[in-house]
Amino acid sequence: MPALVAQTMSSPYSDLGARRRTSLMQSHYPRLREELERHVLARTGRRIRDLTIELCSERVILRGHTVSYYVKQLAQHGVRDLLPHVRLENAIVVEGNAN
Repeated sequence: MPALVAQTMSSPYSDLGARRRTSLMQSHYPRLREELERHVLARTGRRIRDLTIELCSERVILRGHTVSYYVKQLAQHGVRDLLPHVRLENAIVVEGNAN
């Protein structure tokens, strides 16, 4: 589960109760990426084409294509379900219908 692959840390410069950030452990990237991909695809009903999840030391980047902003938002919530404190960049492209 995410507890094994992500470590949540409090910032040394923050007060108690301040936001926490998540530092991703690089050795677990492949397993975490697979788990995130499964969860995002399930949450979105597989409505994102060419889904790519990039993991960096303290952030996750979502890439792919979909036809609605709603599905793009669902993908974001799919990541938040597993990693609520990670910095997230949602670069999924919403493509309108050409008709």
